[in-house]
This record gives sequence, structure tokens and C-alpha cells, in this order.
Amino acid sequence: MKLVSSRRFTVKMFLALMGFSFIFCLCSNTFASDKKENILAQVGSYKLTLEEFETQIQSLPPQLQMALLRNPQLKEQFLDRWVDITLIA
Repeated sequence: MKLVSSRRFTVKMFLALMGFSFIFCLCSNTFASDKKENILAQVGSYKLTLEEFETQIQSLPPQLQMALLRNPQLKEQFLDRWVDITLIA
């Protein structure tokens, strides 16, 4: 029972950290259009480059970084979450 609640807490923390990371990213002026960019996703005028995506992953706690690096599907869900949050913002 404690393992299940621990996993739920971890998932909730992961989603919260993702949300805050992307909101922070959206509020900053890191979206420069004068450089050549490898754009992973775009929502309206907001663009997420590979470099910014990797920076967002590096800002997460080490356990979450490792989970994203080991699981490509989780990394894709992380990117999908950025799109969702950007659409809501």
C-alpha cells in the first residue's frame, strides 16, 4: 500500500515539476528566432527547440532525468505535456 502511494506521489511530483518547468520556460525569453533551431514542437508563436528541451530535462531532479533518459516513451510524454501546457497558457 505504501509503495502505491509512494508511486502516486512520485507521479504527481513529476507532473508538477514538468508543469512548472514549462511555465518557467514560456515566461522566459529563451525563444530566440535569429539562430538556427532544431524545433521539436511549436504551438502558435511558442517554439521548443531540442536544446531547450534538454535544458528542461536537466533542470529536473536526477531520478526523473534518469527515468526520461531510459524511457523514450516517457520523454515523448514529457514533450506532449509541454504542448498541453502551452495550449492552456
